[in-house]
Amino acid sequence: MKKGMILFAFASALMVICGCELDPTGRAAEQGMNIRLLQASAEDININRPAVILLDYELSSPRDESVAAEVFVHIDGSVETCTALLEPGRNRASCTVRSEKFREPGKHRLIITVDEENLLAETDEQDNSALAAIFVRPVANIRLLDAEPVSDLRVGSPARFAISYELDTPFQGLSSDVSIYRDGVLTAVCPVFFSPGIGSARCAVQPSSRPGRYVLKFAADSPNLIAELDEKDNNITIQVAVVR
Repeated sequence: MKKGMILFAFASALMVICGCELDPTGRAAEQGMNIRLLQASAEDININRPAVILLDYELSSPRDESVAAEVFVHIDGSVETCTALLEPGRNRASCTVRSEKFREPGKHRLIITVDEENLLAETDEQDNSALAAIFVRPVANIRLLDAEPVSDLRVGSPARFAISYELDTPFQGLSSDVSIYRDGVLTAVCPVFFSPGIGSARCAVQPSSRPGRYVLKFAADSPNLIAELDEKDNNITIQVAVVR
C-alpha cells in the first residue's frame, strides 16, 4: 500500500513538472495534444508509380511544436506506410507510398489513418481516419479500327495491309506487335510503332498457296504486355478474297 502511494505521488509530481497527464494506457500525454484528420486525398498516378497522399488536418499542440506522424494507407486489403510532418494549426501535409496494388489500373479505395498504432497520445484517438480514392492510369489503350489490303491479294504474292488504330497514352508513343491470324492460325507478327491519336500502320502477310476466301484476325499486343484500360478492343477481324 505504501509502495503504491509512493508511485502515485511520483506520477503526480511528473505530471506537474512536464505539464502532461497519463492516458488509460499509461502513456504520458501532453495536455490538449490532438491530431484531427479533416480530409485525405490522393493524386491520380500512372501505373506502377508512387502515390502522393494529401492530408488536410488540424493539430492542437500546447507547446506549438511539430509532430512526425506515421500514416497508414490501406489499399484493397494491403497496407503501406509513410511519415508526414504535421505543423500546429490547420494545415496540409503530404507523404509518398508505393504499392504492388498500383500495378493494377483502375480505381482503388483507400483508408488513410494517421498514427494508427496510437504511438502519439492524444485527447481523441477516434478522429484520425478518412476515406479516399485513387485512379491508376494505364500506360496506354490501343484500339484497332480497321484493316484493309493496299492491293489485290494474289496467290504467291505477299499481302500488305493498312491497319488503322487509335492510341490513347500520356507518352509520345509505344512499340508493340500486331499478330495476324489466317483462319485461326498465326501467320505473321508485325512490329509497329503506335503514335498517339488516330494513325495507320502497314503489315505484310505471307502469300497464300491457293485462292479462296479467308478470315484474317489482327491483334495488337496479343500477350497483353501493355497495361491497358480495355484489353478487348485490340482485335479486328476481316474477310478477304485471294485470287490467282
